[in-house]
Amino acid sequence: MKSKLIIFANILLLSLSLVACSNPNNTVDNNQQKIKANQEKPIKLAKRVVALTPLAADLIYTLDKNKLVAVPNGRYTSKSAKFKELPRVGVRGNINLEKIVALKPDLVIGTELFQSQALNRLKELGIDTISHQTSSWSDLENVTKQLANRFGAIPQPILYQ
Repeated sequence: MKSKLIIFANILLLSLSLVACSNPNNTVDNNQQKIKANQEKPIKLAKRVVALTPLAADLIYTLDKNKLVAVPNGRYTSKSAKFKELPRVGVRGNINLEKIVALKPDLVIGTELFQSQALNRLKELGIDTISHQTSSWSDLENVTKQLANRFGAIPQPILYQ
C-alpha cells in the first residue's frame, strides 16, 4: 500500500511541476499578436461606395462626393439635386443586388435593421460592407468616423459644424 501511495504522490508531483513550468500566457500572447496584426493591417481605402440609406448617402457625399456611385430610392434622394445623376439601388428591404454588383463597388453601407440580409449576401460575394444602426448622436459620430477612415477623409467638417 505504501509503494502505491509513493507512486501516486510522484505522479501527482510530476504533473504539478509540468503544469507549473508551462506558459499559460502563451495563448494570451498568441491572441494579442493576432489582434495586433489585425490592427496593423492597412485599411483598404474605398473608391466606389454604394449607400443604402439617405443618411449614408449624405455622409458619403459630404466626406467625398466622388466616392458615391449609387443611392437608395426615396423622396430625399429623388428631390436632392446632388443625387440627381446617381443610379438608384432600391429602398429599405427591397435592394437590387444585381444592380449593386454591376456597379462594382468596393464598399456598401446600410443599416442592420433594414438591409442586414442584403449586406450579408454582398459580403458573401466579396464586397466589403458596413452595417450600422444610428439611434443616437454617439452612433452618428461613430459611423461618420468609420466612413471617414475608410475614405481617408477628415470627419470634422460633419461632426463639428
